[in-house]
Amino acid sequence: MKIADTFNKRFAHWKIKLPEEDLKTRQSGHIQQGGWIIQYCFGEDKISEYMVLLCYPQND
Repeated sequence: MKIADTFNKRFAHWKIKLPEEDLKTRQSGHIQQGGWIIQYCFGEDKISEYMVLLCYPQND
């Protein structure tokens, strides 16, 4: 799955992966881990499936 692979490679340094259940059901969600806050939602158009991300570093 290209979406999961791309996301997981991008955040591998922080050991962050998309939750499997959200991937299966295309459920929107968020992750707060490894110094990041990541919000995501899935969509689909005539051409392909996609995921929109909002990622920002968490300031302590």
